[in-house]
Amino acid sequence: MRKSSMKMASVAAAAAICVAGWGFNAGAALTNLALHKTVVVSSVENNTMPGSNITDGDTLTRWGSAFSDSQWVYIDFGTATTFDSIKIWWEHSNAKEYMIQTANTATSNDQGWTTLFHPTNDTQTIQDNNKLSVHRPFKLTTPSTARYLKIRGILRHYQWGYSIHEVEVFNTATAVNSHPVSKARETSGLVCAKLNSGLSIQFDGTTALSTDIFAPNGQLLRHLSGAGAAFWNYKDSFGHNVTNGTYLIRVTSAGKTAQGKIAVYR
Repeated sequence: MRKSSMKMASVAAAAAICVAGWGFNAGAALTNLALHKTVVVSSVENNTMPGSNITDGDTLTRWGSAFSDSQWVYIDFGTATTFDSIKIWWEHSNAKEYMIQTANTATSNDQGWTTLFHPTNDTQTIQDNNKLSVHRPFKLTTPSTARYLKIRGILRHYQWGYSIHEVEVFNTATAVNSHPVSKARETSGLVCAKLNSGLSIQFDGTTALSTDIFAPNGQLLRHLSGAGAAFWNYKDSFGHNVTNGTYLIRVTSAGKTAQGKIAVYR
């Protein structure tokens, strides 16, 4: 098995201030329609790289295919879903030629699939402080509605299999109306405390939270759930330290939501 390496950015956060009730409308953030959806694949490199890794919201996990061409992965939205934007977070071992396809009835071959995009000479680049990933955005001129979204690899760049960290799917036309949060809930019970290693978060006295951290442009930067949901170590989903700036936070616990602003600076 091959191994990937990452080089961490050296940004130290000297302080962070969380202000509850700041005027950030969490509904303006895009909703990833692929998050936690069912995934079917043609093959896996091993059982630690299942297809479900591309919709788990964690960009440190990945799907890896068998070491051969003509491999595929498709997402089942569960019902016909409208979208106009797709982002593929390829791992270093990406595809040189591939198709992005949709269908309302899934098959393992090309029969019945409609091709939205067909890159034939995609390039391999190292981006974002040398992390081994390639972010590929695709924007449709007209929204597509389908139950299934497939990425079919035709030609690999390297001898390894196809490897994808995450696939995100959005409908940007409805982003403003997604996940509205009322003003009454914005200002209640959100407390943040700066520690040496990160930010401790509490909401109404509890740390059993689901936490989303957003970049200033509204893009989801990090999702925290489970035991670590109430602590943010100032890193993005790839494990890199964030740069100085203002970040947006939304926390949910027991059906209640609060949101605020975090200023991180050296």
